[in-house]
Amino acid sequence: MAFLNFEGEYFLLKNKDGAYYSIYKLLKLMLMFSGFIFLFGGVWLTIGNLSSTVLQIIIILSLFLSISISVILFEKKSLVTVGIQFRIKDVLFLLLGVSLAVILILSIFLVVILIKQDDSSLSIINQLYTIKRLPLSYLMIPFIEEMIFRGYMLNNMFLTLNFKKRSIITSVLFMLPHLIIDGGNVSMMTLIFAMGIGTFLFGMFFNNVTHLSNSIWVSLGFHWIYNFLFSTFYLDSSNYYIGIVCTITFLLIGTLVTRKMLIKRGRY
Repeated sequence: MAFLNFEGEYFLLKNKDGAYYSIYKLLKLMLMFSGFIFLFGGVWLTIGNLSSTVLQIIIILSLFLSISISVILFEKKSLVTVGIQFRIKDVLFLLLGVSLAVILILSIFLVVILIKQDDSSLSIINQLYTIKRLPLSYLMIPFIEEMIFRGYMLNNMFLTLNFKKRSIITSVLFMLPHLIIDGGNVSMMTLIFAMGIGTFLFGMFFNNVTHLSNSIWVSLGFHWIYNFLFSTFYLDSSNYYIGIVCTITFLLIGTLVTRKMLIKRGRY
């Protein structure tokens, strides 16, 4: 059976009230996640210091195990239902996501250069620092986020609701951790437009392309490359907001275009 059956028959809920059962599954997932955090964190503290890198690894591992156990043991399903599959067309979907992210980043740089009339405010940050963060921050974290929000939540929860409502719910859930985790380290403008509006639109756009392609690989490819390139090239404070405006504009247009495609196919 094909991955991601959005009509609901593939993801039958045990409870007739899908919303309540979905909340129950979410709470169970959070409980398992908390248990793994305490387990791995406690074990590591007995042998060494809990650095930020180690903590990130523990969080990623705990999330992956929690979802895998929930899907395989409790829901009796395959990890294919959360997007963990590798087909030839998934490679094309990945390349499509990468291409869209590259187009967006190049557009941002072009707008900055046109407005400033020079490229002196664009620079590449310490490449050694970027390379060190590559496996964890730019590969693993986006993978886990797409697995959770697009693979698991969008297509495995709140299935009594139509796609539009599920997309809004998962986009809000995708936005909240970014607001909480990064909110104390940024300005109010960045919090509202980048972590708030921008992240919500990322969620809506990613949900639409996942629904269109029946695959998480388009959004994953975009997520990987956007995070890496936007972090690799440094924009000063004034240009940073130009980048945010360009990103929000791109995501808004992308969301509207993919929404129109979904409506045309009767899937919105």
